[in-house]
Amino acid sequence: MSDQELIQEPNTEAGTDPANTGSVRKKKRYQGYDVDKIKNRKHSGRRPWFWKVLGISLLLSMVIVAGACMYFVAGDQKKTDYLSGINEANTMDALLEGHKNITITQSYSHLADEIDYTSVRYVTKTKSGDYYSYLKIEQTEEENKEVIKDKCLYRYDGSFSRFYGLIGDDYEKVCVAEIEGSVYQNNGKETIEDESDKGTLINIKASYTVQDGDSYSTTFGFEPGSRIEKTIILDKETRIITSATEECNDEEFYSYLVEYDGEDKMPRFYQAIQKKKKSRKCMVYKDYGTENSSFYTFDVPYDVYFAVLDQEGYKCYVDAECTREFSEYQLQVENPEGTVKLYLKKEKE
Repeated sequence: MSDQELIQEPNTEAGTDPANTGSVRKKKRYQGYDVDKIKNRKHSGRRPWFWKVLGISLLLSMVIVAGACMYFVAGDQKKTDYLSGINEANTMDALLEGHKNITITQSYSHLADEIDYTSVRYVTKTKSGDYYSYLKIEQTEEENKEVIKDKCLYRYDGSFSRFYGLIGDDYEKVCVAEIEGSVYQNNGKETIEDESDKGTLINIKASYTVQDGDSYSTTFGFEPGSRIEKTIILDKETRIITSATEECNDEEFYSYLVEYDGEDKMPRFYQAIQKKKKSRKCMVYKDYGTENSSFYTFDVPYDVYFAVLDQEGYKCYVDAECTREFSEYQLQVENPEGTVKLYLKKEKE
């Protein structure tokens, strides 16, 4: 039975018959406590409001923290992707796009086994699509110069103008590789410390920890664990690096600068070579006397010394019997007006 029960009571109002038991009204009757109902009703009615607020606050805090974590993770990923994409964007063709020429200046100091020097490389492309490159290396004792044009290599060391015979794929693997290798590249293991916009440019601060056997330890002699600080400025749209510096122990040891559309550069030693109309034949025999023998002929200007680029695994000789090795002394005493024959022989392993 429910908390309410029908109980008969006499109706004392006038005009009623007390004996009429059919006239009844409801009256509440005590049935005892329903413990569960009373407990739940009491707990619900007295729950403090700040617990609700606290719960909502904790939930919002978790959402904010999760959002912040996602933001920073996405930011780090963006920085990592951005840095790795720099190498792909920085090529010689990309630097020359829209420009008649470029000049790349690089300065090196604190070298382990060399004196400090600065290299200046001027690059443009001929109508045939080949590179014209003029490289000048400034050192304290001498100034070396180099010209690559029409797939020919000329060098001047302050004493002699030399023509180097390019054998096989020397032009592609040596000359082109050196020209395109002048463009700044990251090693891919840097950590970006900061990025800031400067109009159309972006300034990146990055760091790298020297590892045993890397170029920083072998070329510069920095101890493994040393911290390299890099500052890189690049174009926001193209990602072309316009300048970069590297420091260790608060001392700058490397700098890089790109300049566009300067004056055409033709060094005097090369201008003198171009004025020489006469030329002579110089020959190179590779693997002479074997079934793999190959023969190369070069038109070399008068008064220009002839040499051949070093070939891995080969030695260069001045006689067909390969008994007299070609040396720097032989180059200097050689008559630059006559025919020169050189022989390349593979060394025995």
